[in-house]
Amino acid sequence: MRHYSRCSLEEVERLKPLTIVLGGSGTLWEKFITRDWSREFEIIKKAKVPILGICGGHQIIGMGYHKPNGKIGCSPIRRLGEDEEDRNKGMHMEGYFVEENICQLKY
Repeated sequence: MRHYSRCSLEEVERLKPLTIVLGGSGTLWEKFITRDWSREFEIIKKAKVPILGICGGHQIIGMGYHKPNGKIGCSPIRRLGEDEEDRNKGMHMEGYFVEENICQLKY
């Protein structure tokens, strides 16, 4: 197992994994979307093995195939406005807008 920030397409080709799993991150969304993901995007687009993205890993795959659109990248995630109710108090997405009917699990 290796953190994706330390991998390259050349390494993936040399190691010949059966699959790649991109996991989540505890990074705030505003910092997550502004990071340079070019190395990971190259792996996502050119690796010849199945890739599974979980949580933030799924976002990375999505950003690899879609051009970010302004402040929030390609995701509907955004900070709540001052007058908006926070339905995620005590949860992972506290302070963020989450679409209706999405059920988050408490850790």
